[in-house]
Formats: sequence, structure tokens, C-alpha cells
Amino acid sequence: MLKLFYLLPGRTGGLITLKHHKNCQRCGQELTQSQRWRHCKYCSHSCFSDAQYGERIEWNGMWIRPGQTLELLKLYEKGLSESEARKVVGASNRAIRRIRDTPELAVFLPKRFCLFCGEALEQEPLQRKYCSSNCMYKAKYDRHNAAQGRKTRRVDHAKRSRAIDLFARGLDCGSIAHYLDVPVRKIESWVYAHPIKRASELCRELVWLLPLKHRLKRAKSAEEWRTILHDATGSFGVPGLVTLVTEMLHGGGAPERYAAIVLEKIKQPITYGASFAFCNVLRNAVTVLEWKDGNWSLSRTLKSSGTFLWPEEHLGDFVTVTRAAFSHLVCYQKSAKTEKQRPENA
Repeated sequence: MLKLFYLLPGRTGGLITLKHHKNCQRCGQELTQSQRWRHCKYCSHSCFSDAQYGERIEWNGMWIRPGQTLELLKLYEKGLSESEARKVVGASNRAIRRIRDTPELAVFLPKRFCLFCGEALEQEPLQRKYCSSNCMYKAKYDRHNAAQGRKTRRVDHAKRSRAIDLFARGLDCGSIAHYLDVPVRKIESWVYAHPIKRASELCRELVWLLPLKHRLKRAKSAEEWRTILHDATGSFGVPGLVTLVTEMLHGGGAPERYAAIVLEKIKQPITYGASFAFCNVLRNAVTVLEWKDGNWSLSRTLKSSGTFLWPEEHLGDFVTVTRAAFSHLVCYQKSAKTEKQRPENA
């Protein structure tokens, strides 16, 4: 190394010594005359960066210097968002912008989405949280209502489109409300405000959306009625444990009255544990007659509100079902979703 000393007068009257370097302190290459007169220590910006920030290392098939940029990329690869990675590393927007401006590094950036609707956001600006001003004002409105203890009323466009489509294919408003978990009045406001007419007949593919009561009414035979009930309860055992007598009876009576009906209509041998169920005309009482130990035992179940589901007489004299299906039939209650209820905050 060639050292040249120059004596310059200082402010305090002393002398200042300037040292000139002939070779690069990083790679040893000889400096140019201009670099020597400018007192440069390195021959290029690459040597300067290697000396200041460290040598490049290989990571995921590319060469990158250690530092905040590499730490951010590692956190992005683990699944952290930009804000989370920035807090962990303590980086600024400038470091993130450097990554975005480099196409090779921008591949590792996590995708950003609108905080309200979930739409993908563009890369710029970095502070953007919403895809549009509409989403921003809606989110602000929701926060204001939450602070006031109110619930935001907003139309669910996906459910609205689905409701209109089901109505056009023949499904009634009550069944749509039960399926979509939306009040009936809201469904009615959607479909009646739309210039569309309901189909005269319901599509076969949508029959399963009807409540159990309506599906049982559409049955044309005892076998179909039994199949619908067993499908709804999930019981596919051998039928015949409980026999539902379709004839409606007036009032109550002694076991002999029900036994006479059983012997008259059900012409088959009665075995131990055989059960026969009857329903009154008002459909608010079910009487079960069971044969045990050579005697008839009688039990009655009353319904405080509503009516029981029971097979119609045109299906035949009786319908045999499993005990699980019979218990579901006796305990069946009309779903609150199908009732006309006033929407919240109306």
C-alpha cells in the first residue's frame, strides 16, 4: 500500500494528515487515480456493500445479503403477514418497498386481502386495507354500530340470489327461510320485490328442502311415507316395531276399544311387545296400545300446542315404523325458523 501524506492547515492552526489508499480494501484491486484522489476505500459499490452488509448467501435458489430483507422473506415463507413480519423484525416501509421493487423477491410476498369483503389487494399502496372506498365506509359503519351496541343490517347478496332462484323453481318462502336460516319476512321482501314468478310445481331435486311435515303430506303410499320418515330420523332398522293406525278416533276409551280395532283391521298374529299407536281427530293426543304378558297396556301422550304428524287414511289401514322413528314423530316440533318473525332492528 502506498501512503501519501499531505499537510493541510487546520482550524486550530495544527496540521491534518490525509491518507491515500492504492488498492481496494475488499478485493485488493488497484484503485483508479480518481478514486484515490476521492479517498475511496473500495473499487466498486459491490465491494462496499460486501464490506458493510456482508457477503451474499444462497437462499431458495438466489443470492441475497443477510439482514432485514432476508429475515422478512423467511417470515413470509412461514406464513406471516406483512404487518406481523414487520413487527417481528422491526423493519420499515422502505425495506418492504425494496422487496416489492425486486421481482425475484416479490414472489415471496404474502397476498393481501380486503378486510371487509376479502378481495385481493394490489401491491400499492402498502398502507391500503380495503379494496374500495365503499368497503372502507361499510367497515367504519360496522365499527360505529358495534360501539353503540347495535347490529348492522345488511343484505346478504349470496343468500338473496339463492332465495330468488329457489322461489323461481317452486319452493315456498317458509321452506326457503328454514333452509337459508333467514326470517320469512325478509325472504318475502326479496322474492316479491323481484320481477319473477314462482313455478307451479316444485322441482324434484328440491323436495328434500321442504320441512318434514310437507314431505310427508306429498307421500302417495304407505311405503313412501315410511321411507321419508326413516330418512329424516336416520333410522333404517327393520320396520314393524310400532304400527301406526291411520283411522282417527273421537275421544278416548278403554283398552278393549283399541284392541277391537287392532283385531279388526290388522289381521296378523299379535306377538309379545307388539305396539299399536292411535291418534285422535284433533291430532293432539296419541294413544299407544302394547301387548305384554297376555294383557294390554295403555299409554297416552298429549301435545300442549300444535298437532302430531300422522299418516292419512288414504295411505292404508296402518303404517309400520321403527321405535326411533315413532319417538321422533311424537317429539317433532315446528321449527322456529319457519315461523313469521319480525327481523332484528326492524
